[in-house]
Amino acid sequence: MKYKQYQKYKDSGVEWIGEIPEHWEVMKLFVVLTKKNKKNDDNVVRKMLSVSQTLGIVEKEYDSKSKIRTKDESLSYRVVEPVDLVVNNMWIQYRGLGVSFISGIVSPAYHVYKINSEKIDPRFLNFLVRSDLYVNEYKRYLTGIRPNSLQISSYDFTRLPLVLPSRKEQEQIFDFLQNELDNAGDIISKYQSQIKLLQEKRR
Repeated sequence: MKYKQYQKYKDSGVEWIGEIPEHWEVMKLFVVLTKKNKKNDDNVVRKMLSVSQTLGIVEKEYDSKSKIRTKDESLSYRVVEPVDLVVNNMWIQYRGLGVSFISGIVSPAYHVYKINSEKIDPRFLNFLVRSDLYVNEYKRYLTGIRPNSLQISSYDFTRLPLVLPSRKEQEQIFDFLQNELDNAGDIISKYQSQIKLLQEKRR
């Protein structure tokens, strides 16, 4: 899947973003995000979620049942609904954020945002905020004393610039990136199969 270069570009007005297609918009993240504070204090049973550096928001896996939080222990946990943006402020520099496509709860240390799906495709936003371009910028806003406790404030995060193509282009960009990921996954699977066969042959 290939796309032609745009005919005209303009300065985005943001040094680390550079030039963008002339018809794209630049606004702030808070235009499409609304912070949520809903707590897990009702009678609904929800899955515990966590953020993966490579996979984004996933269901949390425990290596011991003793580590699973009880209902009472998770009353202050934040509720996540499908297509909410979840941010682990202390791990954002390690790609500790992403759009959740499943419902559940996360630690109260996380921030949860409702996405305005009319203005932006959540799938496109997921790729954007997890891109190297944005992850490198998050590091400039980290505050704290100890290296393992540095974090970005909700204020600074939501005031980062948002590059916004047309809705149709957002969908095309998502399709292109997802296709590239799928192809990469197929290649990795083939190599893993070849490695397994070589290992069996050596045995």
